[in-house]
This record gives sequence, C-alpha cells and structure tokens, in this order.
Amino acid sequence: MNPYEGPLDRRSGIDRRYKRIPSFKDLLIRRRRCELRRAEDRQKLFLFDKYNKSDVRVVITILVLSIIDAFLTLFLLSRGAVELNPVMAYFLEINAMTFVVVKYSLTALSVFTVILLHYSVIQYFRVPARYLLNGFACLFALVVVWELFLISTHILS
Repeated sequence: MNPYEGPLDRRSGIDRRYKRIPSFKDLLIRRRRCELRRAEDRQKLFLFDKYNKSDVRVVITILVLSIIDAFLTLFLLSRGAVELNPVMAYFLEINAMTFVVVKYSLTALSVFTVILLHYSVIQYFRVPARYLLNGFACLFALVVVWELFLISTHILS
C-alpha cells in the first residue's frame, strides 16, 4: 500500500513543477530553491527563487560597468568622438539621458535573460551561465579600459 494514499493524503494531484511562470504571490513569498535536483526539470524553462552569491556579484559588476561605459562614452562624445553603434547613435540623437537609460536597460535585459534561461536553453548548449556572465563582465571591463585609455591619450596629447 502507498503510504500517501488514504485519508491523510492532502495532495491535489497537480504537480507544481509544471508551472512555467510564477504568480505574483510566488514572487512575494520567500522561497529556497537555488538549483535543480531532477534531470527532467533541466529540459524546461525554470525560474529559481535564490541565486548564487557569485552570480549576483557578476550581475552587479556588469550593470555597474554598463553605467560607467555609458558615462565614459558621453564624455568622449563631448570631446569629439563618434558613436559607431547605429542603434546607440539613434538614441544619442534623442538626448543623453535616453542613451544612458536604453544602454542600461538593454544590458539589464540581456543579463536577466541569461540568468532566466540558465537551465533551459544555456544548459542545452552546455555553456554554464556563469561562464557567459563572466565573459560579459570581461567584455565590459575591456570596453571601460579602452575608453579610459582614449581619455588619457586625448587629455595628455
């Protein structure tokens, strides 16, 4: 006999793992899930309740570097540089604040997407999200270093 059958069985029969998107109530309640235990769960879109501290640090680093990049770009543009990215050049034509907001929003959306799809899509390609996020952080750091180099050579010359 199954120990869960009988009058003490309170299960509804609906498997909570098949819920794709959390409800507003799910987001407000503090949960504890930070990794997948079942191989079948890795085949679906899955949202975590908690994330590794190192992943959170990398995400914050990327977002801060994105803001630094935006302001350094604006500084270089005020000194005669040209924006080569046509999408960002379009937003620069509107105004500087729109440029900064769009740049930050696109970066935040990209990072959020990588974190969100950590197990469903990225695991399919066998690239851990941690490597992808670290790569983003390195690229942003290189861009900021390049902009600082441009500023230093422009000011010193």
